[in-house]
Amino acid sequence: MGRHGGQVPERWEGRVDGHNFYFRERGGDRDIELDLHEQQPGITKGDLIATGTITAPGYGQSPRERAAFIVTTIRNHLRHTRTAEDVARPDYAYRVEWSPADNEFVGLVVEFPSLSWLAPTEEQALRGIIKVVEQIAADDPDTGSLGPR
Repeated sequence: MGRHGGQVPERWEGRVDGHNFYFRERGGDRDIELDLHEQQPGITKGDLIATGTITAPGYGQSPRERAAFIVTTIRNHLRHTRTAEDVARPDYAYRVEWSPADNEFVGLVVEFPSLSWLAPTEEQALRGIIKVVEQIAADDPDTGSLGPR
């Protein structure tokens, strides 16, 4: 756990298992963002992994209980979410590059040179191109498993 501050809104920032996070609760509603990155100078965002209210089981009343709730929520998310590298098929050559023209990361796959996926983070670009290739493979298993012919 890194920083805890404020009451309205209540905010927490820190790292859990190598992932940085931001938690915010205001007016009874709460959000947790994970893997924060700067979108524009001074504007940091992450992947919204949890949202809800303070009535959630285990939310707690004290800062210690709240910290435990945040850590548990993040670890549950990480346990149930495979990383893009975990789902990438080994027979495809994926890569992610920065596109200055688009001001975003672009996910590419060598076997399908006409495909790409733009996203604000490297992880999202990789996940996006993997998902597109998986859809192609599902629609046409012969093409999907061997690349274009």
